[in-house]
Amino acid sequence: MAYAVVNWCSWIGFHFASYLLNKGETVIGIGFAKTKEQAYLEMFFGRNTNFHLEERLETTRNLEAIFDVGELQNEKIYLNLEAKYCLLGINEKEKNVPDIVIHTPLLVGEWMPMAEKGVRTDHGLVAFDSEEFHQALPIDALVPCLLQWLYAADLPEEFQIFHRSAKHQTGDEQQNVYIINTPSHKTLKKDLLKHYHAHPDYYLSSF
Repeated sequence: MAYAVVNWCSWIGFHFASYLLNKGETVIGIGFAKTKEQAYLEMFFGRNTNFHLEERLETTRNLEAIFDVGELQNEKIYLNLEAKYCLLGINEKEKNVPDIVIHTPLLVGEWMPMAEKGVRTDHGLVAFDSEEFHQALPIDALVPCLLQWLYAADLPEEFQIFHRSAKHQTGDEQQNVYIINTPSHKTLKKDLLKHYHAHPDYYLSSF
C-alpha cells in the first residue's frame, strides 16, 4: 500500500514515514529538505526503494491514506475517515477540516527541538521535570494508533488521548482514550537525551 506524508522532513513527519517504511509500505514524501538537518533525516531513507520524493501531491495517485503533518503545536489531529485523510497541527480556523477531532497531550520524540533541560515548543521550553512533560505522549506510541483509527467506523466526533499515567481527566469518560504501552517519563527523558547527545549537530531549535 502507498501512503503520502506531507512535510515528511519535519520531526513529526519523519516518524510517520519511518514507521510506515519499517512496515514495508510505500511512502511518498511530499516536499524537499531545505536545511542540513532535514537533509540528514533524508539520508535515513535514501536507499529505501519504497521511499519516493515528490514536490507536490498528485491527486490522481492511488493512495491508501494521506498524512498532512504540521508542527502539532496545538496538539490536535483531524481525521476524515471516508477520505482516509489525517491533518496534524491544523489551525482551528482552517475551513473544511475533517470530521473527527483528536486532542492529545504534548507529543515528544527523537529529532524534536530540544535542549539539555527539556523539549522546545512554540510556547517555549517544557522542562523534563514539569507535569506537562510527565504527561507527554511519545509520537512512536501515537502513530500506530492513528493508523488503526483511520479504519475505524465507530469513533466519536471528538475525543481526548491521555498518557497511561494521567490522573485528572475532563469531559465524557467514554470519549477518553488511554495509550497504555508507553514508557515512564524518566525512561522517556533518558532516551530522548541519549539520542540528543548522539546527534547534537542535527537538532534545531525549531523545524
